[in-house]
Amino acid sequence: MPSGTLSARLTPLFAVVTLPLGILAALFVSLPAAAAVFVVGWLLLTPASAILFGPPEPGPEWADDEVNDLVEERMKEAMDEQDSSADPVEELRERYARGEIDEVELERRLDALLEAEDVSQNNTERIERAVENLDTDTETPEDLLTDRE
Repeated sequence: MPSGTLSARLTPLFAVVTLPLGILAALFVSLPAAAAVFVVGWLLLTPASAILFGPPEPGPEWADDEVNDLVEERMKEAMDEQDSSADPVEELRERYARGEIDEVELERRLDALLEAEDVSQNNTERIERAVENLDTDTETPEDLLTDRE
């Protein structure tokens, strides 16, 4: 059974062209002629062409599914790699080991990371003190200002 591009397109072509031809036959010829067009088109030609030519060959739909699966797989791999290198100190050590940065740059960046961690820890402590102060309501705004220093 031949399965060229024309034969793969005949089944949908018969199915789609039958409706306008049937409507035109009903408008300009007669209702029995329109009924004959619908019967021949949808009940004879469409199923016969599907049986004769078989299912369509794999086309863009199947390729799209395969590509989507491949993209999802690679995205998961990339996310796993990001999770493993999420620690900035480890990333700096790896870059130093590969020779991308020198010892001075490594120390400078490690100091910057430690300072950032100290600042975030200080902010956490300030927030906790402020919450405690709100719970007790015994301190004045001046006391809160002295806590910041």
